[in-house]
Amino acid sequence: MRGIDEAVNSLFRLPRGPTGFRHILRLWRIHQQRADMLPWSPRPPDAIAAQIEDVDLVIQVIDAQRCSLSLEWQGTARREVDTDLGSGPPENLLSQLRDLMLSGGPFGGPRLDTQSGQPHRYWWVDSQLPDRARVRYFGDGYAFRHRPLRDERYLAVVAPTGSFITCGGGKIDDVATLSEEVVEKLDPFAADLGDSFHVRLLGDPVRLRYAAVPGLLGYRLVDHARGPLELFLCLLGKDDLALVCLQKENHRTLARGTSQQIVGTDVLPRASANRGPPVAPATLAPEAVATAIRGLSSLTPTTSDHLASLAAAARGKTGMRSVRLLLWQVTLAHELGLRIFLSGQIQDIFQKIAATTGIEVDALPHDRARRPALKWLSERSPLFYPLRRKRDSWAIRSDWLEAPPLGCFERMARLSSVDG
Repeated sequence: MRGIDEAVNSLFRLPRGPTGFRHILRLWRIHQQRADMLPWSPRPPDAIAAQIEDVDLVIQVIDAQRCSLSLEWQGTARREVDTDLGSGPPENLLSQLRDLMLSGGPFGGPRLDTQSGQPHRYWWVDSQLPDRARVRYFGDGYAFRHRPLRDERYLAVVAPTGSFITCGGGKIDDVATLSEEVVEKLDPFAADLGDSFHVRLLGDPVRLRYAAVPGLLGYRLVDHARGPLELFLCLLGKDDLALVCLQKENHRTLARGTSQQIVGTDVLPRASANRGPPVAPATLAPEAVATAIRGLSSLTPTTSDHLASLAAAARGKTGMRSVRLLLWQVTLAHELGLRIFLSGQIQDIFQKIAATTGIEVDALPHDRARRPALKWLSERSPLFYPLRRKRDSWAIRSDWLEAPPLGCFERMARLSSVDG
């Protein structure tokens, strides 16, 4: 941590010594404390409001049991920039708001009426957040944030969910030009950024959320069996970021370099030692196959849950035994070292799987059974899909089972409770 501390001391012109990262941590804790110090005041006739930095928080009475929670973004025409955060009992809304603020929110910018189909853009305004950024809102809830960095600026794009992408830094004119180039490549009405800054936890990707504090760019609190982890992405220079992990008051540097060098860092790699040889299911019953899949050590927690859920759901219809057999053979082959993108004629894919697992090719699903089995899987998983160039050609993403891309991971997480 000495190098990080020296860089932080230089960035903030602090005295030499161990202050460094602890200074950033102190600023972040102050930022989080906003959640417990909201200055609520009446807003006639039937609402209360609290102003925090760039937004007004408004709780409006709907009826005797329910209220609504919304944001009103400052520096814009309020009639079109309200962001609705939901409705419910007041105590639930306050709890939701507190969780949002502890994670660093509210994020992004105003949500807009998208009927025009055009990505509305606002003018640049000075943010009241601690990061002292120049901000420009665009699209449906997105924001450019130009962060001051000595004599330069650093550009980040923040989504309404808090996810963000880093775009680099430079002189203010260069960064302004860069922002125009970036906006042309984004979908300004998407619910979230497709490939935002993330790290990996036991192989699964975890998005960081934007942190509007000097010296800090991203933050995420991760609950884990070993205890809660706090992840901090420190902004030390134009091409100098550092990923720091804080656990039980002990902090350590996980990676330092450019954004491209740090993204995808595995915070808690899976143990390299294998649990032992894979244990095949005694039968191809749904529960037996699901249990066997969960016993494999090469899968990430999310891919393991997703594939085991598919095996458990493959029941009650003709051909489901072929689905369970295919799932077990694909995951077993991956455990034994076949961790590549499998694509092409399904017979060729089956031969590669059989050569790895030792099963006879003829024991795998035959022509009449394999197409319905693969079709069933493709409707429920991003790991299986047909290739449209040739008849009977498929793709099986065995290469994603131990390190799924962010989009695939989130689809699996949503589909892991599939019931068939």
